[in-house]
Amino acid sequence: MGKILTSPMPYLSMVSILIVNYNSLKYLKSCIESIRNYQDNLSVEIIVVDSGSKKEERESIAKLNSKGIKVYINDTNVGYAKGNNQAFSLSKGEFILVLNPDTKLLDNALNKMVSYLKDNSKVAAVTPRIWWDDDKLFQLPPSLSITFWETVMIGLALSNHFVRNLMDKWWLKKELDYWQAEKAMEISTLSGACFLTRRSILKKYGFFDEGFPLYFEDNDWCKRLKKNKEKLIYLPSAEIIHYYNQTTTHSPSDAQEKFAFSMRRFFLKHYGKKTTNLLMKLLNFFSSHPAKWEGKDLGILSLPFEFNMIKEKGPYLVQISPNPHFIPSVGAFTNSLPLRLSNTLWSSIAKGTYFSRIITLNKMKIFNNSKWYKL
Repeated sequence: MGKILTSPMPYLSMVSILIVNYNSLKYLKSCIESIRNYQDNLSVEIIVVDSGSKKEERESIAKLNSKGIKVYINDTNVGYAKGNNQAFSLSKGEFILVLNPDTKLLDNALNKMVSYLKDNSKVAAVTPRIWWDDDKLFQLPPSLSITFWETVMIGLALSNHFVRNLMDKWWLKKELDYWQAEKAMEISTLSGACFLTRRSILKKYGFFDEGFPLYFEDNDWCKRLKKNKEKLIYLPSAEIIHYYNQTTTHSPSDAQEKFAFSMRRFFLKHYGKKTTNLLMKLLNFFSSHPAKWEGKDLGILSLPFEFNMIKEKGPYLVQISPNPHFIPSVGAFTNSLPLRLSNTLWSSIAKGTYFSRIITLNKMKIFNNSKWYKL
């Protein structure tokens, strides 16, 4: 049973910021500080829902109530979707910002998103440019739209070189358009890490489906809106930092199980049982018959990875991905090499196998295609 701890608000808030926390207190404090620093003249209420964190953390979060923050404490992990729904039920704002605890607002990002929705009444939601690191070198990728054929082709790319090259070029173009954008652009799916929408939109179409314990709740919500011809916008002038996946590092195996469950549920909901069963069989086959990877295996790395110098002149795009076809990947633009990951960024990367490469932007040639294991 959850506990609601609220402080009286002196006004009807224009923006309600919903944050669902799970054992991420260090990042949560930084997130709240960034909101306070950059809320400017906006009327803001912050609502934190804790989803069954450790006892000490729950006690610390309960104390946020004395700082003018609405707090809802769950004794167990109720999931990201339900946590956001609980926060929304406590909100009063005309605009609703969904925000991960492992994020940090930059400059006047919130003001820019609010102003954009005010000036564009036909836009349902807006998402900012999302950086991966404090130095603002690496950008996180656009969100996949998650269709049947897109998922099949991405899976097939793991076991077929021709399809891998085809999908790599297709996705790279999408990423470059997204990362290099300077003006607002319409997108099919936005990131659940940070987006601003209207209360009227949530009342009309509903919020997150609580059947998704983690992952795919944002894809599902966006799919409902797009079916109703609503506009979703990427606003690159608004910027945040997302210390990606820090909320799942406490239990990676549990996160993987929830990802698989939510993925199957997403396809069952939108494509039916027969199509979903077919898709799962295809994906299992593709993953069990991987194509031979071509590149340099750097082995186990304990020190921060470095993109080494190459003979070709810049500018360059450097990428890191958990997949050999680089779907998805993080990317950084640089005019010179070498480029070494900072100690802070390196320490935030989860253990596992990664792929990296350098692309010359003038000729779009690929160099130093590498694989390594982060210890």
